[in-house]
Amino acid sequence: MQKRSLPWWRHELIGWALVSTALVATAGLISGPAGAAFIVVQGILARVNLEVINYVEHYGLCRSRRASGRYEPVRPVHSWTSEHMASRVFLLNLPRH
Repeated sequence: MQKRSLPWWRHELIGWALVSTALVATAGLISGPAGAAFIVVQGILARVNLEVINYVEHYGLCRSRRASGRYEPVRPVHSWTSEHMASRVFLLNLPRH
């Protein structure tokens, strides 16, 4: 932020935190404490799900260890990319990154 000569409150993450806070507050105003709690729990579950998928797709790959102690190079067989229509639709093309 200093390089751009912008104040700290113009940081993108602060903006997204304010949007999240406004969402929880709006849910609380419309549905009461149960609505606010639902949004918070839903956000936590979504984040946990995202991190589990991220781990499995990027770090949960099994590659054989060579005699030198290094792992074999990553090949297409190690990829989680799926060409199935159902996985592309339900995961919003997530496997294609």
